[in-house]
Amino acid sequence: MAAIQVSTTQATSASTRNPHYLVGFDQLNTEYGIRFSRVHLRRLEALGKFPRRIQVSEKRVAWLASAIEAYIANMMAGAAVGGA
Repeated sequence: MAAIQVSTTQATSASTRNPHYLVGFDQLNTEYGIRFSRVHLRRLEALGKFPRRIQVSEKRVAWLASAIEAYIANMMAGAAVGGA
């Protein structure tokens, strides 16, 4: 039986390439696993619980990748403390 080899190398994050990298709504799900609706994101932003969006054009918004990664790190840190 052939052994399955799993890579432990992580992909370089978007903000590592450029500190001003912008993440669109669809990328929140595909790249970061954040599956919140647009309405829920607005509510979280209004409460100060999610990074503020940047208005890129009239109908387009994005978030700084570094802010999204910091949000995820804070959520994971809270889960580790609360779950331990």
